[in-house]
Order: sequence, then C-alpha cells, then structure tokens
Amino acid sequence: MKKKLVLISFALLLVSGLILLGCSQRTELPTAEYTIEDVVYVGGISSATKDSIREMKAGTKVIIKDDYLSIIFPDSSTMQWTDIKFIKDKLTDEFIRSKYHEEDEQLMTFFNEYSERYRYSLFDKDENQINYYLFQMDDELFISQFAKDDSLIFSIDKIA
Repeated sequence: MKKKLVLISFALLLVSGLILLGCSQRTELPTAEYTIEDVVYVGGISSATKDSIREMKAGTKVIIKDDYLSIIFPDSSTMQWTDIKFIKDKLTDEFIRSKYHEEDEQLMTFFNEYSERYRYSLFDKDENQINYYLFQMDDELFISQFAKDDSLIFSIDKIA
C-alpha cells in the first residue's frame, strides 16, 4: 500500500512538473538580422506603386531580437524600439475575416497561399502598439506597416 502511494505521488509530481514546464515556455520572436527581399502586397491606402516601394526599400535591414526591433533604411535613417513585447495570433480564416477586408482580393490571395499563418503584434516599452506586424507564413517571414486601424496596410514585405 505504501509503495502504491509513493508511486501515485511521484506520478502526480511528474505530471504537475510537465504542466508547469509547458506553461512557462514562451513563444519566441523569429530573431535575426534580415533584409527586405520583396514587396508582396501594397494596400489601397498607399499612393505608391509596388515597383516604387521595392526601389525605395531595397537594402532595408530589419533586426529582430527578443525585446528589440530596428529598421535601418538605405539612407541610414533608423527606427528602433527597445523593451518590446509581442502577442502571437494564429491567423485562422475567421481571424482574417474579422480583421481584414475580404473584398481586397490581393490581400486574401496572400493569406490563402499559406497553411501555417501567424501574426506578431508588437508593443513598445510603454505598451503602445508599434505600427508594424510580423507575419510568419509557413517557413517565410514578412514585415508589414499599417495605419492606426490594423486593417489599413501600407505594404507587406518579405524579409530573409
């Protein structure tokens, strides 16, 4: 009987430890130094063409660390945020319909090309949302600048 009680206690302790370990794991940002490779989407809010945006962003570097985002433009101007936080959302069909305009066929085509879709919402040290999203789509990564209303996207840029 005593041996059985010890085994049950050990099993409960093991299960509790696994649960706590699973809860404590934090999903990480895809950290690295990237370069904008292509502009894959230009929103209706932008007055520029895809070609002009490609030309303007050529050579732009994006540095992502666990708590840091920096965008370094070809003219050496830089935007950076430290102590960032993020929320990772799975981009289900329902989520996409609730956040983006279904009438935008080009945007819907972009989302529908991928089966594994995630969006990272980024927040600065004062908990204000940064007007950039990271999209992790299958094995590809994109950065997107948007207006205050997150459905108003300026562009989505492939980074690698």
